[in-house]
Amino acid sequence: MSPEVVRIFPSQSIDLKNKNLYVLIPVVLIIWGVLGFKFFNSLSKDINSISTNSLQETIQNPKIPRNLRMLKLRDIDKDPFLGLSYQKPSRNYNNHHVKKISRIEWPPITYLGSIEDASDSNSIHIIKVGRSQFLFENGDIHLEVKLIRTFKNKVRLSYKGESKVFIKS
Repeated sequence: MSPEVVRIFPSQSIDLKNKNLYVLIPVVLIIWGVLGFKFFNSLSKDINSISTNSLQETIQNPKIPRNLRMLKLRDIDKDPFLGLSYQKPSRNYNNHHVKKISRIEWPPITYLGSIEDASDSNSIHIIKVGRSQFLFENGDIHLEVKLIRTFKNKVRLSYKGESKVFIKS
């Protein structure tokens, strides 16, 4: 008589008298069952049920090895890969790029407008310094205020070496 043959798929056949197969299939099913059980139980656990005592002990009493030594980094002179030497950044700052903060107290100045003559290229600008009004031309000085340059609706004035732009009010 021929041994019993079970066909799962038409092209495959399994010999049921093989004892290894009888042992192997239940072992694999038990392993997958245990893994699935642990996985689904871990999803249903409450976060608050985790014990915090062990976490607090670990945070309060960190274990530091006694033979721990402090390491100090040395300065290096050149790049070990490129062979280029390092240069420390220089501390020379150009002072002409640094803008000085003004401590000069400007008098109240208001640019009131200009009077222009169509035939003459010179124009007269009316500027109020403090409580007095003055007529300025380019380069004129009144109460230490000098008219440096004029634009269409604004003028540049200097006072004690500092210049500002005033817009027509």
